[in-house]
Amino acid sequence: EGEKDDIVGLDDAPEGEYLTDRLTQETMKFIESHRDGPFFAVLAHYAVHTPIEAKKHLTKRYQEKLDGMPKPPVEWEAESAGENRLVQDNATYAAMVESVDHGVGRLLGLLNKLGIEDNTIVVLASDHGGLSARGSNREVATSNRPLRAGKGHLYEGGLRIPMMICWPGITKPGTEIATPVSTLDLFPTFAAMAGIPLPEKAGGDGLNLVPLLRGGIAPERDAFFWHNPAPRPTSTGDWFSSAIRKGDLKLLDFPTEKKVELYDLAKDPGEAHNLADSRPEDRDRLLAELNAWRTSVGASTEPKIRKKEAKRNP
Repeated sequence: EGEKDDIVGLDDAPEGEYLTDRLTQETMKFIESHRDGPFFAVLAHYAVHTPIEAKKHLTKRYQEKLDGMPKPPVEWEAESAGENRLVQDNATYAAMVESVDHGVGRLLGLLNKLGIEDNTIVVLASDHGGLSARGSNREVATSNRPLRAGKGHLYEGGLRIPMMICWPGITKPGTEIATPVSTLDLFPTFAAMAGIPLPEKAGGDGLNLVPLLRGGIAPERDAFFWHNPAPRPTSTGDWFSSAIRKGDLKLLDFPTEKKVELYDLAKDPGEAHNLADSRPEDRDRLLAELNAWRTSVGASTEPKIRKKEAKRNP
């Protein structure tokens, strides 16, 4: 129990090979073999996902750096069904980040070497915030502060991720865009970049970001919606919840906890000051929109209990 299947195509890996390096190398081989034509490559390094494992010499270097730093007086705070980490002080995690960074650098170097860097769009993003919150049965290695909580949660620490887009000749290095977007937007955006019309049955909630990248014209999005149907209170410490963001206002609804929270992200990105009682009109308006959305998509009204959670809470 607990054993993972081999990654397809990598079951011949030699002893001691580091997965991040191998995945980078496989992606480089793919790009080299498709250098003369259009290609689409998705590289998910696994790092910095658990298990927290890194090259020993890199971990040693970061541990030596860490040993010279003062230890913070408080490392954890209560959060939802568990607690949230407040500091980044894991040398192994830092070493994993460096290996990912090195892998990205190798890929960019290859594009330059092949002479296709000016005709290749590169996007760096993630699927959720770092694992910084835990229940009673999980260790974590990072912190998303000043954002609240992390993976599994609908607070900003779980939702807000970096997204970097390099579109040669269009995007300018160092440009920062504050407009909220979603990874759901990547599909229609890639199609527009390539000049390919979307199939009529493509569907989806994503919006084309090309106007935003070309001239700062934000997509017309009414609101963002999220739903967490299968919480993991003993693992990531989150609750059954839904959320809506409209403009700078964000409302979170926790049905099983019978609580609603409202935040102004422009003034309070760390979601520390609940405005639900002081701004009842905004609270009720957003909650009504959230309820209408949940009904329209058939969102679950009761939490789904994961097998591992059921075993820990018989």
